Amino acid sequence: MIYSAQDKKDKVSRFDTIRHSIAGIIRSPKSMLGSSSFFDVISTTEKPLAEQDWYHGAIPRIEAQELLKQQGDFLVRESHGKPGEYVLSVFSDGQRRHFIIQYADNQYRFEGTGFPTIPQLIEHHYTTKQVITKKSGVVLLNPVVKDKKWVLNHEDVTLGELLGKVSNKVSQITFQILKQYDHPNIVKLIGVCTQRQPIYIVMELVPVQVYPNMFEFEFASGRSFLQRELLPCFNGL
Repeated sequence: MIYSAQDKKDKVSRFDTIRHSIAGIIRSPKSMLGSSSFFDVISTTEKPLAEQDWYHGAIPRIEAQELLKQQGDFLVRESHGKPGEYVLSVFSDGQRRHFIIQYADNQYRFEGTGFPTIPQLIEHHYTTKQVITKKSGVVLLNPVVKDKKWVLNHEDVTLGELLGKVSNKVSQITFQILKQYDHPNIVKLIGVCTQRQPIYIVMELVPVQVYPNMFEFEFASGRSFLQRELLPCFNGL
């Protein structure tokens, strides 16, 4: 049988299609294991870091530790002490471990292979189960997904006149408490911007033009609720 040049080209094209399909199956355990939310979360390296579900922005170290509960739980955050530096936080062997993501020669790495972006670095360690460092033996198992209900972008917030400042610790305590409660006489939480520093906590605007009697009643009602429900949260602080 004699094949024309076009026939040979078509056969090569079909062969390449089959080869790429097989390679895709080998690279993607999801196709063999069925649907997995973990793979859905992790296999989005084309998205920028801020859009990754496992990236929690500039949350404090102590808050990151509270989110890590099971072996292999992990998330990435921006360092509070060094803005612009990123940290991988992982729960491993009963401990919360924190690894600075090194950046040199346009590559992100821990101690092994480098990658041009943090999402590619994290996907590599997650899918291959390569240890973060040989000394630690830490392996990434479960991406901790951020709570998108309260997430706002800095670009969505228009800043007005600066009225005062509070510490990051106070801001985070305020956020953690207010997001748990809904009361007509307590200022409502709208959302929080943690993708980078400074952190913004956006709350309901309380109008200044409030009738004194109504304010006195609502304050008393809100204070009673706070004393009953919220003050225990501060025990031990």
